[in-house]
Amino acid sequence: MGLTRDGALFYGIVRAAEDVYFADLDPETGRVVGAARKAIQDHEGTNYAPSYSPDGNYLAYVSKRGYKFDDFRPFLYRTDDFGETWTSITQGLPDEPINVVFEDNLNPDLLFVGNDTGVFVSIDGGQRWVKMNNNIPNVPVHDLLVHPRDGDLVVGTYGRGIFVTNVSALQEVDESVLGKDVHLFTIKPTTQRITWQMGNDYLFGSEHIVTPNPPSGMAIRYYMSGSAGDSVTITVQDAGGAEVATLKGTAEEGIHSVYWDMRLRGERGRGGPGGVRPRSPLEQLVPLGTYTVTLEVGGVSLSQPAVIEKTQGW
Repeated sequence: MGLTRDGALFYGIVRAAEDVYFADLDPETGRVVGAARKAIQDHEGTNYAPSYSPDGNYLAYVSKRGYKFDDFRPFLYRTDDFGETWTSITQGLPDEPINVVFEDNLNPDLLFVGNDTGVFVSIDGGQRWVKMNNNIPNVPVHDLLVHPRDGDLVVGTYGRGIFVTNVSALQEVDESVLGKDVHLFTIKPTTQRITWQMGNDYLFGSEHIVTPNPPSGMAIRYYMSGSAGDSVTITVQDAGGAEVATLKGTAEEGIHSVYWDMRLRGERGRGGPGGVRPRSPLEQLVPLGTYTVTLEVGGVSLSQPAVIEKTQGW
């Protein structure tokens, strides 16, 4: 059972035998008051997703599945009045059973769906869906979760393990962003990370099966509505206006990421002769503080502040 609250009135969401019911609850005893309302009458209940928006007490999603009845159409519904009425939101979804639906915890219009062919995303509350598999194979997706701190979408598949991708840019995307020729997304505060090498082995060498860590650096993400002839140039300046890094990015259509390693340029290295980087990893890092990231392409120039908040090593 899940609970939400609107003023002094409590509501309950009750799961029973693969179905979802909505009911009013007594705030003192927690017992159901009156008759519970079944979410959707057709087919089996499979998944319920609450809303994380501040005013989402009445908003929820329910997916159903009918494959046991040879009905492979997607069944996905949204309610804005706590289950009194429901609206189908399946435009763009293929005829595949829906296994899971998840609403982003920062942007209530950002929804994810997992079915038997992969992951689909909507940036407008389910009005339109597009597939976002990229390098994920066509595999059943049975669980989805967005990490509340890092903005990582964690995808649990049936038989092909776990996939992780960052969706921080999607959390910021709306129609106003898509209407621009180019957009530079907000840059999250970043931690400088250093891993030390022990002998000739990196930590435990090949003793353990591991997956790659995310790129070590500050993530700079931008959107291009169409391809531009020139490449994207990204410069980083310190608080005094001195340029500390110059990066290049693709000018193709879509959302792209460029990573700044937050290291000093070779000619500015401290402690090394002739501008060579010093041996100590700590001495290779730029100072903590606020920087300005500027993106330039096709005569457009956009800037965002970027904060390096701490250094972490192990």
